[in-house]
Amino acid sequence: MHKHAGLIALIAVLTIAACTTDPVESASGDTPRRVLLVIADDLGLDQASMYADVATGGVSNADRIYPNMPNIKALCSAGVRFTKAWSAPTCSPTRATMLTGRYGFRTGVGWAVTKKTNLPLSETTLPELLSKVGVQHANIGKWHLGTEDAIGGDNAPTAAGWSHFAGTLDGVLTDYESWQRTVDGKTAATNTYATTANVDDAITWLGQTDPSKPWLLWLAFNAPHSPFHVPPSGLHTVQGLTPAGMKKDSIPYYRAAAEALDTELGRLLAWIDANVDGPVDIIFIGDNGSPSQVATAPFTAEHAKGSLYQGGVHVPLCISGPSVKDGGRSHDGLVGAVDLFATILGLFDTAPPKDGPVVDAVNLGSILASKSAATVRTWSYTDSFGSAGRDGGGRGKAITDGTFKLIVFEEGTKEFYNISTDPHETKNLLAGTLEPAAQTAHDTLTGQLAALK
Repeated sequence: MHKHAGLIALIAVLTIAACTTDPVESASGDTPRRVLLVIADDLGLDQASMYADVATGGVSNADRIYPNMPNIKALCSAGVRFTKAWSAPTCSPTRATMLTGRYGFRTGVGWAVTKKTNLPLSETTLPELLSKVGVQHANIGKWHLGTEDAIGGDNAPTAAGWSHFAGTLDGVLTDYESWQRTVDGKTAATNTYATTANVDDAITWLGQTDPSKPWLLWLAFNAPHSPFHVPPSGLHTVQGLTPAGMKKDSIPYYRAAAEALDTELGRLLAWIDANVDGPVDIIFIGDNGSPSQVATAPFTAEHAKGSLYQGGVHVPLCISGPSVKDGGRSHDGLVGAVDLFATILGLFDTAPPKDGPVVDAVNLGSILASKSAATVRTWSYTDSFGSAGRDGGGRGKAITDGTFKLIVFEEGTKEFYNISTDPHETKNLLAGTLEPAAQTAHDTLTGQLAALK
């Protein structure tokens, strides 16, 4: 096993400190800090074997088949596994929250971005803040935060603060082996398998970085997002895949794409082992729940990606590396994708401007630094708008205290669940009389929603 197997996971975090223009040292104090953020597209908790005990809510899973992802599993096992991490129900708003530390209702990005929507240039972004403290940075893979002329067109990622971008600007590839690759504003067709191209681009950029300075690499894979396809044979072990079979059963193709992601990530980690002097903090996260096409019992298509139910917003998140003390543990407190903004800034000993716009992100550094750390959130929030989603489940807002969850849909209807005993949200408690504890939680969460402005 390579030495960085203990690094990936799903979020790297450390205590926020004062800003500095000097290269930021690692936790060991002798090398510049390096952070790799890995985003899997459409990989929900239900498809991550390292979360089998959490996702099924006690339902027997002995016969359940998961994508083969040994590298990601090893990273999660070596670091901190967050069991109650929330994202947005779709990819664009999750990316926007991580870039800005702000919820969708503040940035205007609350659903999958189209050609008429985008992340405003007025938002202060993670790379913009890191540039001020001498951190090298690059965004590789899927952008999907808009390409309007007003935000830079094909140069939108660099206009948003990234010093380098290589990948796809849109949300969905038409074909993993025939797609439009953009590099710093210049777009051309390529036939390189997209997941392989993502890692090739990551290695190319890393090879050009100054080894004496810190860096952040944002690596957002397109996989295992549709279109469902047959990956190159050397990247997966799923048997019997044929182009004709995709229309009949998407699940094995999805698993193959997820395994191909893991295989290529392993190649990147091996390169880092051989070429990067010193440890790297690695963050791994799924950007939203798994798509409805791969939902299998006890999960349902109606409560999958695009919905505000747990199947749409409960995602895998792990962190490992030198910033994690006493790795190989789980943290059962509430956290969110939005918290990566403050967490990554904290890793580089900086913080959001105190005189800037409202920041919703919470630094998870204390959790990484101590297994006895207290919970940093008393509630988690997410929102979604722009499309009704499945059964209207994608338009509205949701909040949880970790035990109870309140969903308020755009039209005003509400649903209330005890997700500790009913993780698949089958019994709306508002259909009957609330017990005292539930009533108290309902009132508290309702008040918290009203206070979010």
